[in-house]
Amino acid sequence: MTWTFTHDVDVFLAAAGPSLTARPVEHTVALTVTERLRRSGAHHYGDDDPVLGWWREAAVTAESSRAALAEGAAEVLLFTDLANPTSNGVYLRTGYEPVADRVQLRRET
Repeated sequence: MTWTFTHDVDVFLAAAGPSLTARPVEHTVALTVTERLRRSGAHHYGDDDPVLGWWREAAVTAESSRAALAEGAAEVLLFTDLANPTSNGVYLRTGYEPVADRVQLRRET
């Protein structure tokens, strides 16, 4: 997994911001913290500089897929949340193609 870290809020937001703002309800805490750091300065939450990090999903997905194929896998399957346009866009750019939609229902007796 490729992780990137920075102490600079603007660098973090330039890299991770589009993913965060694409689904603001799910990322309310990260968006609130980074906005407060931008307005109040790096030491708003304490004396140490903040360490902000994100992982590059596309790199992880692409590399693990390449490795599986190189080891002889006939195909690589990826299950994803159809409601998440950010991750689905990453998977399409990585070369994955939609094959089928699935729904799992459980009936309690």
